[in-house]
Amino acid sequence: MKKILTIVAATLALLVPVAVSAVELDPFFVFSPRVMAQGGSFTAIASGHESLFTNPAGFYSARGSLTLGSVTAWSFFSPQSAIDTIDATPEGEDLDPFKLLEGQAINGFGGGAALGVSYVGRGIGIGFIASSNLLMQGETFPLGLTGTYSTTLAVVGGFARPINLGPTRLIIGADLRPMIRSYADMDASTVSDLMGAFFDDSGNQLDPTVSEIFAALNGGYAYQGAGLGIDLGLKWEIGPLTAGLSVRDLFNTKMTMYRHGLGDFIEYIYNNGNFPSNDADGVVQMGDDYYIPMTVNFGLAFHPNLGALAFLFDPTIHVDLVDPFGVLNDGQSPWSLLHAGAEVRVLRFIKLRGGINQGYLTAGAAMKLLFLDVGASVFTRELGPYAGDQPNTGMSVEVAIRF
Repeated sequence: MKKILTIVAATLALLVPVAVSAVELDPFFVFSPRVMAQGGSFTAIASGHESLFTNPAGFYSARGSLTLGSVTAWSFFSPQSAIDTIDATPEGEDLDPFKLLEGQAINGFGGGAALGVSYVGRGIGIGFIASSNLLMQGETFPLGLTGTYSTTLAVVGGFARPINLGPTRLIIGADLRPMIRSYADMDASTVSDLMGAFFDDSGNQLDPTVSEIFAALNGGYAYQGAGLGIDLGLKWEIGPLTAGLSVRDLFNTKMTMYRHGLGDFIEYIYNNGNFPSNDADGVVQMGDDYYIPMTVNFGLAFHPNLGALAFLFDPTIHVDLVDPFGVLNDGQSPWSLLHAGAEVRVLRFIKLRGGINQGYLTAGAAMKLLFLDVGASVFTRELGPYAGDQPNTGMSVEVAIRF
């Protein structure tokens, strides 16, 4: 009992939001089809490679999972907007790509990719993930567009240990996550400068050189820096039930950022294949006022023991409350909290998945053949404060060599 009270007290202390007046950065996350197909709910069922960016308590399992290489790609788009644009095109006329992109921009379009290697299991979690993401939004295309592009290189290392409490088991996990992050906010003026490199004032198309394109981007800025994230996690197994808790970016993860000219930054990467130095002329250190906010997620899962039938049909259902403190502080709809999902394993190598993500349906499937894992998902997330304000639809796929 003393152990339990100590753990509960420490956990409650972690849940107190930390007030910070600074620039907020996006959390470290990969749009994994395994997670997104299940409505973004993963706290109580965290395991394998995905536990590196969800819940470190998932590092504990009877068997280890070695991912020699994982490639994940995703895109954001609006199928309904594309259909509406096509339907509105008069018969016999060519589809206007600007109209098509303008419709997509209203709810946001873009995409990204991630590469990863890891070993997770038997109480150990260690891996490397490189992830990039782009999202563009605007009421008009192209001059009304704004967007954010980011790339994160992260090494994750941690452990998880079980504590037997009578007939139940509590698993406690933690990890350290050193990261290098670069990002750029592209406002309407930066997009206008870029379009000016391709079209003159009369709308005639130009043929700019690569250097001219990069120079046109120097009206905006790129930021690059490093930080160390700390994550904690719990899983409490009570028969077929599992309760989960994850605390990501404990006490906020501060990032020391340096500002570069956006064009110069991209040109350096284009020419050299790596990030530029932070001590070059014109680079400004922005200090420790950039941070990734702490998020606290709660989850509950039910995995019935079907005995011999589990070989044919093995279901798990679960639900998450994701970042309730952040949602309440931002005045968002309670629907933003809710993420629910289910997975059914069929014949052990086929997995059918579905869920609800902030009020929107999600779906996906995966298959494992020997060492090859292939999965896909379709999902929708809410970018506005209330359900239905700004639904952003996407899909993600993963191909991994995994043992």
